[in-house]
Amino acid sequence: MAPTSTIALQLAATGTRGVDYDAITVSDSLALDGTITVSLNGLTPANGQSFDIIDSTGPIDVTNFTVATDLILPALGGGLVWDTSAFVSTGVVSISAGGDPYATWAGGAVFDEDDNNDGVDNGLAWMLGAGSPAEIATGRLPAVTQTGGNLEISFTCLKVAGRGTSVLKLQYSKDLGITDAWAGHEVTVPDAAGMVGSVTFTVPTVNGDPDLVDLKASIPASEAAPGTTLFGRLMGVKQP
Repeated sequence: MAPTSTIALQLAATGTRGVDYDAITVSDSLALDGTITVSLNGLTPANGQSFDIIDSTGPIDVTNFTVATDLILPALGGGLVWDTSAFVSTGVVSISAGGDPYATWAGGAVFDEDDNNDGVDNGLAWMLGAGSPAEIATGRLPAVTQTGGNLEISFTCLKVAGRGTSVLKLQYSKDLGITDAWAGHEVTVPDAAGMVGSVTFTVPTVNGDPDLVDLKASIPASEAAPGTTLFGRLMGVKQP
């Protein structure tokens, strides 16, 4: 693979590699340096499907290739996740149900750390729809407005089915948690309109990505009593 090149592969169906779906075949060792972009091309993903997208008689060298960011796989939806654990050794990617979707996305990046130093922890960036730990996720942070004294927070996030065991929480406080603790006012973010605790969630637009949902959370002005100030934030929590 030539340095910094891009190869696009289509997975049209399970079956014979190179006939039913695209693959890279090399009669020697293979050094990856660039990106491999995979598309479904009409394939309906299902649990247990496996694709041998690289067939190399020698070892696969990934010195200049990072599976988490350079192997670009399409969203699956329906709680299905990509398993790339065998890719480096065998060139195989597969589809599974459940598991840890964050681990699949992260490629080893720790949930509560900030690998690219953009000010957004890896786990929260993932929950807000970032494509990889390398993406600068500041543009995905919530937008804040005020209507009739209510604090309104708009954002896009993963649907509940795609969060695995991780939880996305919305917290609010009258004084940034100094005396009014954040944890005393928190709700779990849903993926549909409705009220959770004192917070009203609406879906103002339909996101074109089946794994994401656009939400607006409205925290009532009464939560600021006896004052008039409210602060809000989103927090990703990794659970076993």
